[in-house]
Amino acid sequence: MAALALTCSPSAEAADEASSLLVGSVRDQTGRPIAADVVAYTSTGLVAGRDRSAADGTFAIALSGPATSLTVSCFHCAPLNRALTGDGPLALIVTRYRALDQTGPDARDLQVLPYDDAGDAAGLGRFVIPIAAGARIASLSDRGLELGRGLILDEGAPIYDPASGEGALFAYPAHSVGAIRTAPASRAFTYGSYAGGGAFALSRFGEDSAPNAAWDPGPSPAFSFAERLGSLLPAVARSHDDDGVERRRADLGWESAFAGGTLRADAGLASQHPDDLSIAEDRSRELASFSYATAARRSRTFIGASAYADRSSFLLRPGGAVWTSRSSSLEADARVEHPAPIELDFGGSLRASSGMFTVGATSRSANYANALGYIEASHAGTLSYDVGIAVSSLAISPSIYDTVRAATIVLLPAASVTADLGGGFQVRGGGSTSVRAPTLLELPTTVGANAYSIERGNLIETALSYDDARRFEIEATAFRQQLTGLGGRTLSGVGFGFAWQVAPRLSLRAWTLHDASNDSGTSLLIAPYAALAGPSLERDVVWASYEARGGLRADAIVHHSTLPLSTGTSVDADLVVPLTRAIGLTMGTAQRAAVRRTYLGLRFQTQ
Repeated sequence: MAALALTCSPSAEAADEASSLLVGSVRDQTGRPIAADVVAYTSTGLVAGRDRSAADGTFAIALSGPATSLTVSCFHCAPLNRALTGDGPLALIVTRYRALDQTGPDARDLQVLPYDDAGDAAGLGRFVIPIAAGARIASLSDRGLELGRGLILDEGAPIYDPASGEGALFAYPAHSVGAIRTAPASRAFTYGSYAGGGAFALSRFGEDSAPNAAWDPGPSPAFSFAERLGSLLPAVARSHDDDGVERRRADLGWESAFAGGTLRADAGLASQHPDDLSIAEDRSRELASFSYATAARRSRTFIGASAYADRSSFLLRPGGAVWTSRSSSLEADARVEHPAPIELDFGGSLRASSGMFTVGATSRSANYANALGYIEASHAGTLSYDVGIAVSSLAISPSIYDTVRAATIVLLPAASVTADLGGGFQVRGGGSTSVRAPTLLELPTTVGANAYSIERGNLIETALSYDDARRFEIEATAFRQQLTGLGGRTLSGVGFGFAWQVAPRLSLRAWTLHDASNDSGTSLLIAPYAALAGPSLERDVVWASYEARGGLRADAIVHHSTLPLSTGTSVDADLVVPLTRAIGLTMGTAQRAAVRRTYLGLRFQTQ
């Protein structure tokens, strides 16, 4: 980690010898720039000057007199007091309480947590529900909304699978996820179909494309490596799970400055192969994505495109039929942001996808075309708001029809308001809408069924939170979602969560969620989503983490769930012991589906 240099030098424009310019920058313990208030004091305790560091951490203070000390304060940071002696360089590094800045695991957490499945790690995020299908997680959902379906983005490529509706979690072998970024269900209007259960973007690289490597020997071996080599971002991973399923993945990214912005391209191959005794799909996927982001004085522009192709097969029973499916998608999207006191953002996407499945002599397929455009206005302040509306056009052409069906036009409004009550308290309320296209199993089976149904969701939510700006944050939320179209379902729930920096190196995070559903009508649900059609759901997570100087880290996790296929209450743990500055010995234990896995391995930090 690079040290921060703070230097004092005479100002060229000073009117007398006492006046000078104090310049430098502020960083946290990971080396990341921090926006902070920096105040310089004279020997008598008077303020000699102040400034707030910019986004890159730099500041410049015009001193009114000789400064002998300074203080640095920032949101969710330990205060820093430092004496100024001489004109030599001064290192200023603040301790930022990371646990209070995040609602889920970050890149550092993902490298040490004792989970083979990316869904288990994502399930530590506040109010994130992982839905299991057999021995592994099949989907993620914000609070269990939209029957447990959330949109999964794999390296920027949204996976809209009309064949089964499942996401992309199989494509990440053990310890290969570098980042998990979430968007709540209230932002479904920016994604369109499938985002009513939230959106979860997974990537092989963490923030700033930080390199990482891991190796676990033993009965469930796993290897993962991701590194930046100039403009190239190669990554490989392989794991052999204890249920006999082998997962492989290889990615190659390229990132470079271009035309005043950043150009990024990614391509990857992923596969899952069960052995003869395993109950799992044989599956493979190819994907590619492209993105360009640039910032001007009055606007920020984001352009992207992605494509994927997925194939899978599954033997329903020994000597029985084989289920095979294929799906693919091609998407282009754009977003333009205009920062201002009232920020206006415009965006949209065009997508073409298809899916098919066969079971014995039965075969079904369909093509989907979707166009989405939206506008959003937001303001940050004592009274903050975010208002948006999208227009979504969906057309489906099932194989039983000769022509493309007429497009269904849907309006997707959303609005939220947050009021600062003072003293660290905030209250938030809002409503939003979502839409989901039917999977192949939910489409009409005969030509006589003229109209297909889509799923429409209406979500109303409210939250009350308290943040002391330093070491403690707590939140209570209540919500209600009503689904109509493909079937009727009303989900009501309450959740409570908090993060507490008990000591500078000890954090405690916990949350609990209680849902109750009221079904009406009928809907064709496929596993694992049928698990959420029941009357109630409870999930509780308690996560304690300790990080010592030199790289020693320990985590203890208690989680409880009433979902089918869950383990009830389980206690998981991990420990990282640094052997050198770049290598750490890891050990841990975790339980899922009534199977406990204990491992010993190595983590390599390459920078």
